[in-house]
Amino acid sequence: MQQSGCIGKIRDDLREDAGLFRYLVDDLARRCGNVSYRQRQEVRSLIAVIESLTKRVEAFRAKVDAPENSMQPPLLYKEKQLIISDIHAVSGIVGSVIVASHWQSPAIDQSVVDQAGSRKGKILAHFNDYTRDQHALGELFEKQYRRAYVPLPLTIPVYTYATNSGMAALTTAALMVLGEIPKDTAVLMGESCYFETKQLLHSLFGTRIVSVDFSDMHSTADAVHKYKPAAIFADTIGNEPAMRIVDIPVLLSIMKRSGYSQTYVVADVSASSFMRPLSGKWRVPSGVMLIGVESQNKFLQFGCDRVTAGVVWGTGFAAMKLYDYRDHAGTICPDATIASLPTPSRHIATRYIIRLARNAALMARLFFHNDKVKRLGVSVRYPESDGFNGAYFMLFWKEHPLRTFDGYIKKVMKIAKQRGIPLVHGTSFGFHTTRVYTVAMHTHYEKPFLRISPGTETEQEIGDLARLLIDAL
Repeated sequence: MQQSGCIGKIRDDLREDAGLFRYLVDDLARRCGNVSYRQRQEVRSLIAVIESLTKRVEAFRAKVDAPENSMQPPLLYKEKQLIISDIHAVSGIVGSVIVASHWQSPAIDQSVVDQAGSRKGKILAHFNDYTRDQHALGELFEKQYRRAYVPLPLTIPVYTYATNSGMAALTTAALMVLGEIPKDTAVLMGESCYFETKQLLHSLFGTRIVSVDFSDMHSTADAVHKYKPAAIFADTIGNEPAMRIVDIPVLLSIMKRSGYSQTYVVADVSASSFMRPLSGKWRVPSGVMLIGVESQNKFLQFGCDRVTAGVVWGTGFAAMKLYDYRDHAGTICPDATIASLPTPSRHIATRYIIRLARNAALMARLFFHNDKVKRLGVSVRYPESDGFNGAYFMLFWKEHPLRTFDGYIKKVMKIAKQRGIPLVHGTSFGFHTTRVYTVAMHTHYEKPFLRISPGTETEQEIGDLARLLIDAL
């Protein structure tokens, strides 16, 4: 019975994987099918590759649904990795095919030559004639992102703009705050902010920055009362050693008390994508503009990580100014990048992120309750509370020359290769395969910490990975 239950859990996870793969492959087929020059040989060949990939996904699903005695998890795990790798490769090719006829400075009008490509007749002077400022693919993606991922009522005006990375989104938001708030007013920065965010904000605002622990709402309220800030920068889930969680709705209500007619709350949601899970409706008080920034390298490429991209959006009609700040900073997301991103889907993203969060919680608990981990004095940081708590956890100990984070990772990778267990030493999170990485190695804005970012493995695989990681301590 126990074996049967284990197989059932494996089947459920792999069936969910098959559903995600089918969505991604169907999305590739649809976008490739819309190419205006489908008669070209390279496009026909690409469509054939996508059709073959569709058949492989269906075969994978059939094997998952096969009777228990014919379902072989190790072979299915291997096939899953191969499908992920091929989807990753094909998505970039589809993106390049979609924009193959595009010009970055397309012709408004032309004679004899063709420098408009598939956008012929769609280019307007001083509007979309320079893709560094605006382009049709970006506008469509921004609308799709807003509908799928921004948990605000449609009655609240929200203006969304794609950028070339998550830090580009944060830079765009920070430049708008810098340009719009009164001079010499205080700016509160969360202690849980990513170290690169801290460095950028200190560079822009200098001594106006006041660091506050936003996970403590009493001290936050006191800081707002004391400093009367015109803006606040916060990460919803800290990508830092303490891994603090910030309640943005409460932060919005506190910021209302600052006394200015217009204030700003900039929330970096790259580690949560507004999902705990994605369902809530946030209220934005009048006089407060909520600006959301998010890296598209994380969850919303559904593990493919094919291109760098980001999104910045703001509430209220004044948020249209984000367009101008993006324009002048040159932080727009290129059309070839947009063409390589999967179409936003609230349903798919919610299931994908909940899976990652489940695995992070499972692995963190195995560390929490392990006697060896306790005996060695290893600190495990993962916030346990209701809702979505993130897709990674932290390990922390006092380093010395014989016991460093990077030394531990080298040992982990050596054991993984010996045992034949898929594992990646690499930065970022939100992938299908678990990653380990030492973060903040070269900055004085944060102490280095070791981050473990579980992937979409089954519970059985997560158990094997946890044992490997603990054995290497």
